[in-house]
Amino acid sequence: MYTDLIWRRDLSFNKLAGEIPESLKNANLTYMSVAGNMLNGTVPAWILHAANSTKMTNLNQLKMKNCPGGKPKYHSLYINSGGEEVTINGNHYDSDNHTSHFYLSPKGNWAYYSPESFNISGPNNSTDYYIKRVKCGFSVSDAPLYEKARFSPISLTYYGFCLHNGRYNVTLHFAEIVYSEDAAGYNSMNKRIFDVYIQGERVLRDFSIKEEASGPNKLKVVENLTAIVNDNTLEIHFYWAGKGSSDFIQDSNYITNFGPGDDYVPPPDFNGPLISAVSVTPDFKLGKKLSPVHIALITVASVIFAILLLLGFAWMMGWTDKEELHEIRVGEDKIVTLKQLRDATRRFSKDTEIGKGGFGTVYKAELPDHHVVAVKKLSALSKEGIDKLKSEIYSLQSLRHENLVRLFDIYVGKGLYLLIYEYMENKSLADALFNPDHEITLDWDARFNICLGIAKGLEYLHEQPRFKMVHRGIKAANILLDRTLKSKISDFGLASAYAEDDNDAIRFIKTEAPHGYMAPEYPMYGTISSKYDVYGFGVVILELISGRKNAGHKSNQELEFLVDEVCVADTKGRLLDLVDRSLTVYETKQAITILKLAVKCTNISPGVRPTMSQVVSVLTGENTLEEISVPAASVEGDKPDRDLMEDLAKDAESSAST
Repeated sequence: MYTDLIWRRDLSFNKLAGEIPESLKNANLTYMSVAGNMLNGTVPAWILHAANSTKMTNLNQLKMKNCPGGKPKYHSLYINSGGEEVTINGNHYDSDNHTSHFYLSPKGNWAYYSPESFNISGPNNSTDYYIKRVKCGFSVSDAPLYEKARFSPISLTYYGFCLHNGRYNVTLHFAEIVYSEDAAGYNSMNKRIFDVYIQGERVLRDFSIKEEASGPNKLKVVENLTAIVNDNTLEIHFYWAGKGSSDFIQDSNYITNFGPGDDYVPPPDFNGPLISAVSVTPDFKLGKKLSPVHIALITVASVIFAILLLLGFAWMMGWTDKEELHEIRVGEDKIVTLKQLRDATRRFSKDTEIGKGGFGTVYKAELPDHHVVAVKKLSALSKEGIDKLKSEIYSLQSLRHENLVRLFDIYVGKGLYLLIYEYMENKSLADALFNPDHEITLDWDARFNICLGIAKGLEYLHEQPRFKMVHRGIKAANILLDRTLKSKISDFGLASAYAEDDNDAIRFIKTEAPHGYMAPEYPMYGTISSKYDVYGFGVVILELISGRKNAGHKSNQELEFLVDEVCVADTKGRLLDLVDRSLTVYETKQAITILKLAVKCTNISPGVRPTMSQVVSVLTGENTLEEISVPAASVEGDKPDRDLMEDLAKDAESSAST
């Protein structure tokens, strides 16, 4: 019946080779498709000059233009066919809502080609047919992928450009939204059947969306279709081979008086391919991407390298003092220049100051990589003091104990003396006890552990075999607390360096004596031993348990000291009266033990004071107070306090004459 309808001819995907024959010029064809063949040669002029000819694009030219040099840039592809751009499950789908026969994406990574036109009643073509919209939405998380679909009369091809070569997984999303119960004017009983080719190989044959999805307006996702990309280009082709329902209406208005030159042509065919979305993902390992941490480290390293390079150039040009490039250790394996350290403290700005004492001022140094250290800028030292500090630097750095603040390095330059310590987040014990603005609250467990930590640190300084040391500056301000409130002793080794200068020794006495930390034998006879530190420890633990400073004023401005008060309380059996009233809960036995230790440690006679190892043994429960007690005149070799003090004085005179 329709044998005379040869004016419409589809020759797509028939593996035709050679040139388009000139004989077809006289075939009175109004439509011809030759897509998907292996034709070569030039396009005949009669095709190019045809009134309704479509612009033809060379695939090889597209490959060269969108992947210059054949260097791949992409390893995935996400297209929302017929819809707008949308992000689903973290994947960004490109919009695909154009109605032209050919479209290239803005990034140039994909394109589609649909050469045929829909034929409607009359001579005009309508672009509305290329994008189809669902009447009722889908109640699924990825519904935006199915609200619209791309529709083609016969064939539709998607191209992916500049892909990495390798094996890919292709996922196709379908929904029959044309032949559905709510599609006005279309028969819901009609059937759409088409084929799908990937890289020229047919992967779906006689594919029916309704049958695969078990009905119209239902979703069908075809996953794990394999594509092998060898030339950086992917091709996915949908093709209607003429199967399925026919939309030719058996009506005399359409089948009579009609031929190649007539105005009326058959109504549109709606059996062509319909696709909702395309996703392509790699089935191979991608090049290992750097993690954010690695990127940050590389960035920091690059910045540091650039700074060092600039400083080196500046030094070579004479712009920077050579001393500014002096290397200083600020961590286990971390080194910076003096200039970087200065800059980290904002050139020792008041804003970065975190502490101040008799030996100098402490600053917080925040380095570019967020590494933080404490920098103590010492006050002026005598030549003898400088020499002693230099000579002991390696010994001081070698001291390693969990209750000693780690000393990373010492810098001695022209008029500048720096000590670089680990940074302690909770400042000093003095801040925690006596600074009303300090946010740390010390409960009983924290105070007991701080007491034990100080004792262990002093035991290490006094008795470690390689480098026995007397601290000479034990006080609450020199006990620092880390983020877990672990106590650590700071400023060890400094007092001896300053003591080389007689003027500094006098200044030291004037500074420390009024606060009551100084053992009485030192201002009287100039005698220093490990028992000097034991006295300071006794004062600190008194302050720790009572929450009060050792030296205070009565109403008549007369000084009173905790060391005197505790002796009286011990005699009266009222030691617990000294416990900090803010402590609502504490261990009575531990409190009495610590206060009795304080009494022993602050005894006026050095010989009666316990050693720090004995103190540790009592705090850890290895010994009792009675087991470490040394009666002033009952042990062989011991003498009354007055005799001991006289012996110390004679020793001091003998040392001075020597």
